Amino acid sequence: MLSLCKIEPDRKVSPISSSIRGVFFGLIAVLSGAPLAATDVSVTPCESNTEAAYFSQSMPLNNGMSVVVSEGQYEPRSIGTMTVILYQDLNVGDLASGLVISRDGFITKTALNAAQSQLTITTSTAGSGNYSQAYQVCIDGKQLKLC
Repeated sequence: MLSLCKIEPDRKVSPISSSIRGVFFGLIAVLSGAPLAATDVSVTPCESNTEAAYFSQSMPLNNGMSVVVSEGQYEPRSIGTMTVILYQDLNVGDLASGLVISRDGFITKTALNAAQSQLTITTSTAGSGNYSQAYQVCIDGKQLKLC
């Protein structure tokens, strides 16, 4: 599962991307009441969405599973929640386990230990204090838990 990083006007896209794009923008137009029109816009997928309005990153594990860390998409960056989701197969959305964790600050980085059994998520508070906090999430087989 990929995050949508940016929208680029006038970019050449494949026919499959073009038809998905048409459905996407058509649905937006219908929901907003706007008339339907052709649009030359493409959406670029990416693995890490740290430059956008919220943090979202997927990390493949050696056992074929993947872990995805995200801030709440519609929440303020400075406070809210973060989700840690473990997928058996990210490509088909085969969820194994997940956590929702309260956060005070925005996610600045994530790191897996060498054995890939522990994930560290670092946040930094907004404002002049710029305090950091580290959250430890243990990956135990198909289960996630706070360490």
